[in-house]
Amino acid sequence: MRVIGKYKAKEIKVMSLFVTQTYGDLLCGSRKAMNLEIIASTIGRTSIKLFGSQVPYYNADINNIDMEDYLPPETIYADLECFAPIKEGDGSRLILVWFQDSSQDPFTVAIEKLKTIHWEKHAEDYEI
Repeated sequence: MRVIGKYKAKEIKVMSLFVTQTYGDLLCGSRKAMNLEIIASTIGRTSIKLFGSQVPYYNADINNIDMEDYLPPETIYADLECFAPIKEGDGSRLILVWFQDSSQDPFTVAIEKLKTIHWEKHAEDYEI
């Protein structure tokens, strides 16, 4: 576990983190077609496979993707949890997804990506 931010004075922690190859499951196609497949399907399927269907996910790069260009080689899936609920429950949780170069430290990138999202809008409460 690593602390990467705060919400309502409680720590937001990376509970688990997975690194995958961005184009690892795709055989061929145009860049745009492959990128659309990754954005529309692969990320959602992988999130469900890793964390279950009850956990919301947010692609931190969704507004900055050029579908005609290659995406960075790694896709990161980070399970973020906070013991502060948004409305009610025991805490809140979000799967944060982003693309990065292989030379980057995913925990450092997670801190920066978390600064760009609105926790209350994208995370959901959970009960233990």
